[in-house]
Amino acid sequence: MNVIVVGGGQVGAYIANLLIENKCKVRIVENRLRVIEKLRREFSEEYIVMGDGADPTVLERAGISEADVVAAVTGADEVNLVTCTI
Repeated sequence: MNVIVVGGGQVGAYIANLLIENKCKVRIVENRLRVIEKLRREFSEEYIVMGDGADPTVLERAGISEADVVAAVTGADEVNLVTCTI
């Protein structure tokens, strides 16, 4: 299963870990540099996509066209809504 997790905070990182343990292909989209640095300590670079999860170009780079599931778990409801609408 291909999954894109938009938001790499505590919830996003937790979900990504569970999915990776269950052999899912995961991409984590995050735009905060501080959080990206933390994600790089927890995950290999192949899982991380830097950018705004409400930007269609970033979602394309993350592989949205092949994704089975998108989990929008940022702390901003408006970003989550835009991401899910795209």
